Amino acid sequence: MSSTIAPLRAARGPTEPGRPTGGMPRWPVIALVLAMAAAAALLLYLTRGFTFFYDEWNFLINRQAFTADALLKPHNEHNVAVTVLLFKGAWELAGLGQYWVFRVLVVGLHLLCAGVLYVYARRRVGPVLALAPAVVLLFLGTAWEIILWPFEIQFMIPVTAGMGMLLFLERRDPRSDLAASGLLLLAFASGSLGIPMAAGAAVEILFGGDRLRRVLRVLAVPVGLYLVWLSQYDPFRARFGTYGSVPQFVWDQLGSAIAALAGFAFSSARMPALVAGAALALLVAVAFIRGAVDRGRMAAIVTMALAYWGALALYRPWVADDEPSRYLYGGAVFVLLAGLELARGRHAGHRTVAVVGVLALVAVASNFDDMRDGAHRIRDYSDYVAPGLGALELARGQVAADFKPEPNRAPDIVAGRYFDAVDRWGSPADTPKEIARRSEGAREAADVVLVEALRLELRPAAATRAAGTAPEPTQAAPGSVRRRGGCLSFVPGGTLAALDARLPAGGIRVTAQGRPAVIQLRRFADGFLPEGGTPGSALFANNRQAFGRGLLRARTFQLAGGQTAVLRIARDAAPRPWQARFSTAGRLTACGLPR
Repeated sequence: MSSTIAPLRAARGPTEPGRPTGGMPRWPVIALVLAMAAAAALLLYLTRGFTFFYDEWNFLINRQAFTADALLKPHNEHNVAVTVLLFKGAWELAGLGQYWVFRVLVVGLHLLCAGVLYVYARRRVGPVLALAPAVVLLFLGTAWEIILWPFEIQFMIPVTAGMGMLLFLERRDPRSDLAASGLLLLAFASGSLGIPMAAGAAVEILFGGDRLRRVLRVLAVPVGLYLVWLSQYDPFRARFGTYGSVPQFVWDQLGSAIAALAGFAFSSARMPALVAGAALALLVAVAFIRGAVDRGRMAAIVTMALAYWGALALYRPWVADDEPSRYLYGGAVFVLLAGLELARGRHAGHRTVAVVGVLALVAVASNFDDMRDGAHRIRDYSDYVAPGLGALELARGQVAADFKPEPNRAPDIVAGRYFDAVDRWGSPADTPKEIARRSEGAREAADVVLVEALRLELRPAAATRAAGTAPEPTQAAPGSVRRRGGCLSFVPGGTLAALDARLPAGGIRVTAQGRPAVIQLRRFADGFLPEGGTPGSALFANNRQAFGRGLLRARTFQLAGGQTAVLRIARDAAPRPWQARFSTAGRLTACGLPR
């Protein structure tokens, strides 16, 4: 096996190994297009039923205006101007009720990233072997947050732009340098991954000739504008990690990226991943020292990876414990780029091609479970948020402007700002009919939101008979019910009994005769939640962020013995009536209130 490196050409880039004189075979490109089509179909299928997820609500609630701050204000440490512009464009063109547009956006960008990786790989290992890294990236389920969640294009765009920048840098002419500069500017304006991309570009230029001019052409504008942005917003004030933790963190992240490519969590394959990482690092070092690689390019890739993982160690140290999938995409690409540089210019026989192909297919299969499970997590979230927002919209006109319907799953949603967005771009919420088709837990959640949004409560009242329609009893266990005019009288048949009834539209007047009573309400759910009950599951895709946040919990209404109170219910667009359970050991009278 030869260890020579294909020479760089001034205008056309590196020679592609195995390229026949008559041109490249077409079938690898056809195979790549088919793989992209399969990946797109799978991802769009897995993301069906999604709605806006977590941080996306931050954009929607807090960046509605078209101002400098709305575009340039950092999200955590990131300059997300490009992401904001893409989201705003989608809001304006499609509205909030067409989330499929956002799904197509992230899938399309993911296909573009894999396509750029294929071009990069083809120039190093030829068109056939180049399929392997591109296909593995297409189906990288361990990085499911990046490829399923549109918000995370703030990672995907810089990675794609960074690879494109490297392709232009190797041409080493003024026009290509300006193109590389433009892509670097795009990376900076899309997320903090622009920083390691700039560091890699600087290192590669320093390894070549005409350093000063190329540094100015490539780095001056994007780095200068980014420094201006930093001077205005300074998002890096809060640092959570220590410099002493960086080496171990970087080492673990190298192992995590390798494990991710193979379809495993780092915690479940720690030792094999670290051994593979050590082998890769040794190969890179030996090849660099012997000059068996393009030293400038390899140094650039290593610099990018170290800068990226070092920044995570300082600003996201909990990544080491929580293993969030969104940080694996960039690391996996850096590992693939390093591997491609090691293999660059080397001849691969049929046996090598077969082995690499089998390994790629095994990696794709291993990654599927993570992709599917990640989709289930986001869909479970959507299954609760969409009906909760439907309940919020039913309460419009009654709900307080600062009410938060989803303090756990979507803490950025505030009723007043949400309605502003709905008025401009339409509604992403469930209709009453759609709420009724949700799971029991989701319908319970909608009921809890509706009770809190309407601020339903018992108010003291005189014990006079109301003139409205009487509640309609559905169950009395144990006990007997008698109807007189607009009232129901309930006589329990034991020490503790319950009366279930459909409530009239205007509400009820309740009298507890001698013994206290507890009243529970439901609208869409099939059952009644106890006091403090949590609708459905409290799990969230990112458990670290879920803990410590408030949850809306079910509330019951307490009525002391001998007291009378009214529960008034505002009119809304849902035809389904409210239902109540009256639990008591004494006699109880419930009368309908007039509209």
